[in-house]
Amino acid sequence: MQGSGDYTQGASATLTATPAPGYAFSHWSGDAVGVEEQVSFRVDAAKEVVATFIPETVAQKLAASSAGSHEGYYTRDQIHALEVGNLVFDVDEASKTARIGVQLMETDDLSDPTRWTPVGISANNLDVGSDGSVGMNIRASGKTRFYKIVIPQGH
Repeated sequence: MQGSGDYTQGASATLTATPAPGYAFSHWSGDAVGVEEQVSFRVDAAKEVVATFIPETVAQKLAASSAGSHEGYYTRDQIHALEVGNLVFDVDEASKTARIGVQLMETDDLSDPTRWTPVGISANNLDVGSDGSVGMNIRASGKTRFYKIVIPQGH
């Protein structure tokens, strides 16, 4: 891994994951997360950043298979967890269509993880851009609200 070592507090650090022959980079975990081979962060305290690599044969099988079954290597939920910041498409083998299901959640209290509730979204609340982006339009309530997008169970 390039970029490992000691850094001065307040410095910017950039790490590059370099897989050994026969391996592919999977994801970063710990104090920096992501799926890009390079990750940058500010060194404001002691940090532990872990680069996870998987055998190329496994990576190829994961890329070629649907998100539901991975030859006994990973469960669907584990694959979704590996794709930090990137949502995984599920493929319906019968219809040969890919679908991604997301759910918008909201809360007014970040200190209580049980207070997240679903936001009702209909087709009238969605905008599809020419670049394939999807926007969700939510009416402002005048109260402070926090939002997150999750992959609902069963998708």
